[in-house]
Amino acid sequence: MIEITSILKKNIVQKSIPLIIGMLIFIISRNYFFFWDTISQISIPANWYFDNNFKSFWVPDESTTGHLPVLPLYVAFGWSLLGKSIVITNLLFVPFVIGIIYQLKSLSEKVFHDNIVLQNLLMLLVLLDATLLSQLSMITPDTPHIFFYLLSINAILSNKRALLVFAVTLMGLVSMRGTMTIGGITIFYLLYQYSFKKLSIREISTIIFPVFIVGIAYGLHYFTKGWVVHNINSSNWSSSSELVDFSHLIKNIIVFNWQLADYGRIVLWFISFYGLYKIIRNKQAFDNTTLILLVLIATQIIIWFPITIAHKNPFGHRYFLPIIVLLPFLTLHLIHKYFNKTHLLTAISFIALTGGYFVVYPKKIAQGWDATPAHWSYYSLRKEMISYLDNQSIDKNNVSSFFPNLASSYHIDLDTINTFNFNRFNNLKSQYVFYSNVYNMSDEAIDLLFHSDSFKKKHILKKGQVYIILFERKQDDPPTPPVP
Repeated sequence: MIEITSILKKNIVQKSIPLIIGMLIFIISRNYFFFWDTISQISIPANWYFDNNFKSFWVPDESTTGHLPVLPLYVAFGWSLLGKSIVITNLLFVPFVIGIIYQLKSLSEKVFHDNIVLQNLLMLLVLLDATLLSQLSMITPDTPHIFFYLLSINAILSNKRALLVFAVTLMGLVSMRGTMTIGGITIFYLLYQYSFKKLSIREISTIIFPVFIVGIAYGLHYFTKGWVVHNINSSNWSSSSELVDFSHLIKNIIVFNWQLADYGRIVLWFISFYGLYKIIRNKQAFDNTTLILLVLIATQIIIWFPITIAHKNPFGHRYFLPIIVLLPFLTLHLIHKYFNKTHLLTAISFIALTGGYFVVYPKKIAQGWDATPAHWSYYSLRKEMISYLDNQSIDKNNVSSFFPNLASSYHIDLDTINTFNFNRFNNLKSQYVFYSNVYNMSDEAIDLLFHSDSFKKKHILKKGQVYIILFERKQDDPPTPPVP
């Protein structure tokens, strides 16, 4: 009886871990406002639905980036039920955050079947990745995207067809990145069925059906609006569909590999590649778990690599989360399957990923701040600097700034009382400039603010690795009066 009670307690504790971690992330990030691309992808269309009482399913072209409107509709509907605030908005994403952690735990149980310690270590290692953890703290389409992605993988490995249809369908509807991820999942599913089971019409139809449903959704979008994926009716995204020239292509290839290796992941890639090299060198056969993880990663790279490097549309670390979240699975599995110094290499992997939180590049090197917890200080610093502007009686509508601080406070903070809008920086006219090192901006603007006599630093705030500076334009010296 005592042994049964002990087992039950352990099971309850194990099943509670994802809930506890998910709620802890919510407590930390509950006041984090819309940041980076989430302003245009979620806030603006969700506010349009809410303000216009859901009068149309399709968002006007000037308010959409090309993603299907399922997620903004979900957010706007949540506002109508629970109230509209940043805390409520973050709360609406908690089920996906907890869901991701549950799916990570489920997948870790498939990698390390009978070792609870390694299961929990693996789940923790994945969650420590800077890009994933940062996205889990944000209001972002990548949270439901990765939840449905992991759910689809577990559905395939557990042979749950209905769950797979559900997961793949919703993954394709929540964002374009989810739609593209379907391509890799489809290839993996067909290869998996062919290699480990008998590939039949039933299995093929299981993956084709959700692809068909998502295709219909995009077809309706095109039939209604006359365009799909790339918004041709708004100048905001006019260059996103343009193909790159050769020099830009080489640059994109470098950036693609850099973003996969960034924030400490280069260490995990090195360990994984060396582990694979050892297997090949020793002429060993790949075990099933290694093969599955390799094919999962490879099929996503096959989809994401050509799409991202071929277009001028900027891409960020979060685009590659379908690859990034699987890397720790491959690394830790190889360490404990093919290496001797398992404890040392496991510790190195943890140190590498946590050390990634402290990676900050010089001002003139663009950084994916939405892909690292290092940006968390920005939320409180921005509010503090705005309070300073109010205390100094500086009209915020006359202050200049940079992306992503150019949207209305109505869309960033859901502020309906003291709404304001910073202006885009003008090197000749801007009187006050709201600058932070989390903004990626031109070298010319940086030189003008920091290395010229045009501006002076009026107020500086710093917390952690983030700082905000209010610059004020220097007044021209008065003309020298004539000598009498």
